[in-house]
Amino acid sequence: MIGSNRRKAILREVKKLLRTLFQRRHELWPVPPTDPLDLIDLQIIITKLLGVRYSEPEEIPSPAGHGRIAGSMDRKKGEIAIAQRLKPEVQRFTAAHEIGHWLLHPANEYFRDAPMDGSDRGSERPAVEREADLFAALLLMPDNLVRQNFHRHFGNETLAAASLDEHLVALISHGIEEKTPLKPSALRSTRQISKLAAQCLSLWNLGSPSLAKQFKVSPGAMAIRLEEINLVPSVQESKKLADGGLDEIDLEPSGPAPMAPLAAKPDLEVYDVFISYRREDREFVQWLITELRKRGLNPWFDGLLVAGTRWRREIDEAVQGSRVAVILLGSLGCEGYQDIEIEALVDEFLEKGSPIIPVFIPGWSDETRVPFSLKAFQRVDFREDKAEALEKLIQGILSSRTRRP
Repeated sequence: MIGSNRRKAILREVKKLLRTLFQRRHELWPVPPTDPLDLIDLQIIITKLLGVRYSEPEEIPSPAGHGRIAGSMDRKKGEIAIAQRLKPEVQRFTAAHEIGHWLLHPANEYFRDAPMDGSDRGSERPAVEREADLFAALLLMPDNLVRQNFHRHFGNETLAAASLDEHLVALISHGIEEKTPLKPSALRSTRQISKLAAQCLSLWNLGSPSLAKQFKVSPGAMAIRLEEINLVPSVQESKKLADGGLDEIDLEPSGPAPMAPLAAKPDLEVYDVFISYRREDREFVQWLITELRKRGLNPWFDGLLVAGTRWRREIDEAVQGSRVAVILLGSLGCEGYQDIEIEALVDEFLEKGSPIIPVFIPGWSDETRVPFSLKAFQRVDFREDKAEALEKLIQGILSSRTRRP
């Protein structure tokens, strides 16, 4: 954790930088931007305010044994470099992170940083990295601008006291592509709520992009800021509310009803593996299902849902009856509804002590976007040797056959 005094010092540095940027806007731009967010131009901050050279190499050389390098700060050379073969939100957060190093850590001459998008600000990172992360988040998403844009986006100063009801779901999931309709009972954590709020479109300001896109940051980074500023409801706090919130709709349960134990329903089918994926990856899923069945495995995927059945109950029973969760990460990543589904699956399978296997499939290209909840699990990669990857996956699934789901 960053101490309160240090946090205040970092906030002062950010405010000082933003104030200077605003005061010198007529000097820095021929025609100053009218949108305050456009004033947060990191290249202008680096070159004009810090007086540092800004370079944009395709890639930054990485020492042997180190991972990919996204950004560097070299005080001796007077240079900040940002690799260009990265997503825009990764480039932007990394650049703000390097500015943080330059201003906060004058005794350090050189930093070299892995790709980051602000969605993983874990306490296991070194103190100087956590401080630069906080600086970047405060610089890119200032409190006052987040509050103003949040108000315009949701027509409300804050949703912190909102009930977990259908009205809240409509607000925070509008425009998000979902496999299935989202219900209040699916909102199982504050992070799920904040990620939806960061990615959704506005019911009040039609045509406006999501908050994450407005601030040019990742949904995960925006979600953390919404929580820090107390703009979204806490699941724990919402459970204590009896009524109220945004309207008079009664609260629905804040979590799904507990699943019945396996023994209570002897006809519950047992599956070797539950497969989570995006519909855009259905061709790969069909191939994978065929291969698993050739090996005598019994996989579940949503293609088994029958028209007219209660899909939510069917999915809950499939999760309950599956020994392993396999989560496919493809070309479109896992933003939107799959990100929410992943967190729910991880919670369910961890609770019953069952394995979780993240799987990279052809098209997946940015490993920095692996959801934080999946980073602790050994993954399987189908992007190169498909046959070898299939064997590893099957071994992982078969190792669980002695477990009772």
